[in-house]
Amino acid sequence: MGDRWCGKIGTCQKCLPQMTNPVDVCRRLLSDDQQQNQCLIVIDDLQSTEEWDRIKQALSFGEGCCVIIVTNDSSVAKYCSGQDQQLMFNVKGLCDVDALDLFNTVYDGVGNHITRDEDMIKQSKLMLNKCGGLPKVIVAIGRFLAKSLNWEAMNTNFIHQLENNPELASIHSLFSWLDSYFHNCPDELKPCIFYLSIFPRHHGIRRRRLVRRWIAEGYSRDTDGNLAEVNGENYFSRLVNLSMLTDAERGVNAAGEVTGTGTSTGRKMAMCNVNDFFREYIVSRRMEENHVFALEGRCSQTTRRTGRHLVIDQSWDGDENVFNRIEFSRLRSVTVFGPWKPFLASDKMRVLRVLDLEGTEGLTDYDIKNIVKRLPRLKFLSLRKCKNIFRLPKSLGRLRQLQTLDVRHTAVARLPTTVVKLQKLQYVRAGNTPEEYAGSDSTESSTSVPTCFSCGPVGGHVVGVEVPRRVENLTNLHTLGVMKATVAGLKELKKLTQLRKLGVSGINRRNHNELRAVVSGHGHLESLSIWLDKDTEGTADPCSASSDDFKPPEKLRRLKLHGHTDNLPAWVSALRIFVTPDQ
Repeated sequence: MGDRWCGKIGTCQKCLPQMTNPVDVCRRLLSDDQQQNQCLIVIDDLQSTEEWDRIKQALSFGEGCCVIIVTNDSSVAKYCSGQDQQLMFNVKGLCDVDALDLFNTVYDGVGNHITRDEDMIKQSKLMLNKCGGLPKVIVAIGRFLAKSLNWEAMNTNFIHQLENNPELASIHSLFSWLDSYFHNCPDELKPCIFYLSIFPRHHGIRRRRLVRRWIAEGYSRDTDGNLAEVNGENYFSRLVNLSMLTDAERGVNAAGEVTGTGTSTGRKMAMCNVNDFFREYIVSRRMEENHVFALEGRCSQTTRRTGRHLVIDQSWDGDENVFNRIEFSRLRSVTVFGPWKPFLASDKMRVLRVLDLEGTEGLTDYDIKNIVKRLPRLKFLSLRKCKNIFRLPKSLGRLRQLQTLDVRHTAVARLPTTVVKLQKLQYVRAGNTPEEYAGSDSTESSTSVPTCFSCGPVGGHVVGVEVPRRVENLTNLHTLGVMKATVAGLKELKKLTQLRKLGVSGINRRNHNELRAVVSGHGHLESLSIWLDKDTEGTADPCSASSDDFKPPEKLRRLKLHGHTDNLPAWVSALRIFVTPDQ
């Protein structure tokens, strides 16, 4: 079979000088193979359904023919496969080790080798990072650099070189597809794509963080058929399918071994990275869209900066004069990756909706008071991992537009009483837990996914936050955790009928009946995490209670128990269980 195909390839190569039309070449091959009724055709870089229709019309495929189509557009793949998912394969980018192997193979395979010094090796690794694991780009770069001495210039103007250098013409069609895709991209998805350039290269992004930000920005809204949350999850999945977002759990360890499967789908992917190649492309366009701008390094004081989304990079020198020259009138979000400066919260930010301070150093309780005072229209406030935040101010109740409040992994022990005034609040994440329990904020959304039961070790201690009385007033709340359990607090939770995700700590013999009352027959609850407590009588075992009056929540897809228990809940038998231990 191998000799036969080598002969065919040779015949095809002889035909090429006379045949410039690839369809004519395929027709010639097919006519030669009709009697033997076997033929393999690979059509690379198919860009539209119209192209496929013309090819099918021009060629006659026998029953033994196999046609492989390579395309960048998932809609084209679906069309060519007749919507058969089993006939489609989404090729993921190469991991770092495989990308380097491919680059070296291509580079060493080209004549006129240039001996690489340490600086060239460094530059090649930087460029490979920007290739995003795309084989076509890596091959083109390897061939080009084998004949070039100015590697640093290539690295500095990476996207410009790829688009305009005639020696890299083999990948120009990729940019044609990208430009066409962005031009015809649905209006609701385009801002979500440009939004990705906010996050630094190789920065792990929690799925829930991204979706909640999209909602606050108004990019994901409620529609007749879906809630904003569901639409945001769908947008995320579409970006995963386009390989713009990749699984952050898939990587390479110090030994060069690939870690993680990288097979998570959009709805299951708790952490993601932006594909480096797509990020480079987006960054090269973001100023055209006047979308995202950053303060990094040492910035010129004479430049007037404007845009919708401001990024404070870790490298920025913190010059207040530079900051004051920003045009704040259109600013909708501020994301800080460097240390906090008090002047970063300006009362000139009149339309600011998103303030993301996750992991920001130097932030204090006093700073939060000023933030609340100066930025009253916030819809998204994240203080996650800000270790020096101990107390939220009572003035928090002024943020009447607030939808998302994230104080997870801070020292906040209780929410202020005024939080119950936040009628639009949908999402509250709080409590201080070990990292092994905090890595995922995901919930299974598909009704076809079986319920997942996890039982954690005794050491999985969690400190939930105290919630104030009248938390029942927060009728739009759909995510709450981790809450410190009290009898009165649990009774109020029963009135929060929109809850879809709930985390509760301190469950024991004294309060477990109230928890069962909350969960029983709940119409929307999808995820429940319980941290069991110990009381003076010994190990608490709320799971041993009778289930005669218990109605399993129909939509529950994930149950996690942490702590001592000898028995599974009696009502678990009514659910389809998929047991996975916490690691």
